[in-house]
Parts: sequence; C-alpha cells; structure tokens
Amino acid sequence: MSKTVLSVGLEIVTGWALRWSGYDIVSGVEDLRSRRTESDGMPYLRFRRWLSGAKRLAGGNIDLVVYGSKVRATRVYYGFEAMLMAWCEHHGIPYRGMPGGLFKKHATGKYNASNVALMKAIRRRHILSPATDSEAEALALMYLVIDHEYDDLSD
Repeated sequence: MSKTVLSVGLEIVTGWALRWSGYDIVSGVEDLRSRRTESDGMPYLRFRRWLSGAKRLAGGNIDLVVYGSKVRATRVYYGFEAMLMAWCEHHGIPYRGMPGGLFKKHATGKYNASNVALMKAIRRRHILSPATDSEAEALALMYLVIDHEYDDLSD
C-alpha cells in the first residue's frame, strides 16, 4: 500500500511534490518571498499556510514528509526547516531530511550532479517539466522514496 508522501525543496521559491495512494504525482512551486510592504516574517507564515494547504490537497493525511537537507547555512533555509519540523511535529507526521548527494545520485548517477543535470534527469522521468531546480529537487526526493520504498523512514 502506498503512503502519502510530501517532498519539499526548501527554498524561498519552494519546489514540492505530493503523491498519495491511487494518484499520480503532482508537483509545483510556491513563491514564499516577502512582498515590498511585508515584514521579514511573512515568508514563514506563508510557508506554514502552504503546508496546511498541501495537507488538505492530500485529503487531510500525509504519512511522510521528506526534504533536501542543505549544507549551506542560510537564515531562510534554516527558518523553513524549523517551520517544517514544527508543523510535522504538531500534526504527528514523520519527517526526514535527505542529503543532497543521495537524491542527486539516485536521479543522475552522480552525487555531485549540477542543478542542470538534475533538471534534465527529472524531465526524462517525469511527464511535466519542473519549473525550477527546487521543484526538480522535490521530484528527485519523491522518486527516491518511491523507488526504494522508504516505508522505514518513519521509524
């Protein structure tokens, strides 16, 4: 039985993919940037609102959230990671950060593949073309989970 999985590429313009039992994968990009008149905290509120919308899209149930873990230390990335973890904890959803090299290797055959190579690999596999490298990352994470049946990720 397939689990409902949400994969997220944590960026200020966040790529995402959602797969639930009996349905194909849907994916997209969510622009979380602050507008000119907004405070710096608005992207985080927008992200939390978007996560709740993704849960509704999945019929109110997500079994696992995976996200690409970054080496770079940016305020935005760590803010989104903290929000994602808190949201998952609040809803009782298991989550796992996946090293970038792992899903890039799975998608392209190389741990250090470029974003261009990752986009090309995902375009070959996915019917729709990802709009950004963040969406390609989310799809690569999703295919890693699907292909390796990471049912044990929630342990």
